[in-house]
Amino acid sequence: MQTFTCETQAVEYLNKLNFSFVEEISHKETRAKIYRKGRLRALLKTEFGFLNKHSMDMGTLYILDTWQY
Repeated sequence: MQTFTCETQAVEYLNKLNFSFVEEISHKETRAKIYRKGRLRALLKTEFGFLNKHSMDMGTLYILDTWQY
């Protein structure tokens, strides 16, 4: 599981790993994108939380989870 503070950083990271976009999921305040590379899947989801451990700044975090299908 990796965390990014900017969506473009997360998408560039996935592109470097040769993942391809599959589907976008939006329901109320939940947003997620599914990517695929062979049998490997990646879910890029958003959460609202603290941007880092050392400050009280809050914002949107992009969390990347991978699993094998």
